[in-house]
Amino acid sequence: MKMPGLPPAPLEQKLHVNTDSGVLSGFRLAPKSPSFGRECIVFLENDARCPWMLIQQGPRGAAVKTLITKDTAVTDEVLNAIVHLPTRSLSKIVDEAFFKKLTDKDFMRIAFLLARKGYEEGGSPIGGVIIDNKTRQILGKGHNTLVQENHPYNHGETSAVRDAGRQDFSQTTLFTSLSPCDICAALIYMRQFKRLVVGDVTNASGNEELLRQKGIQVDILEDPEGVAFYAKYRKEKPDQDLEDWKGLAAVRKSASAKSH
Repeated sequence: MKMPGLPPAPLEQKLHVNTDSGVLSGFRLAPKSPSFGRECIVFLENDARCPWMLIQQGPRGAAVKTLITKDTAVTDEVLNAIVHLPTRSLSKIVDEAFFKKLTDKDFMRIAFLLARKGYEEGGSPIGGVIIDNKTRQILGKGHNTLVQENHPYNHGETSAVRDAGRQDFSQTTLFTSLSPCDICAALIYMRQFKRLVVGDVTNASGNEELLRQKGIQVDILEDPEGVAFYAKYRKEKPDQDLEDWKGLAAVRKSASAKSH
């Protein structure tokens, strides 16, 4: 197994290491790695596109090493690692300077990668990311879990808000891979977000002007791949898409109308 940025080395036994961020599972890198020393461990997500992480073992336990620095190139591989990492762990693994150099396009890309993650889990591809306007650090992120959690209204935006927790959202920006539904739009203005960036108004739109009237700065930044991806999903699973927007009642009524 080859990992980007690491010297070739065999992987040894599967490990479970307790850290202050929780229990991480992965594989120990063979100790003769000259680049990282004897006690380095490589942790791999199930998704092969998610890069490695390193844990440094010491006499007092395990410590997560900052791996994504200000000099790290902004690639889909790195952004996908951020997608898979718990938000609470980002400050330990990602340098503050890296977040500051990310553009709106990069954060929208993270939202799309979250959406794709949800799709690969069998769900609806909608992702959301919340950042602090001053530091540009990610405060919350998530994706739609209609199918995964049997949750009728946990959309990408609500998932990101839940992940962020109790925040002063008037100092934040929310990036969403798809135009917000009525429920998410209400959440956005009721929690007084400063700014909303929408990644797809081609497949859905309608609440942008409402949110502007509520005093929220709304910007459109479409990700062409994200737009095409959602259109593909909608064609593949029209009933799931309709349920996600309007509930099972709408699916039943649509099926009834087609049968007559």
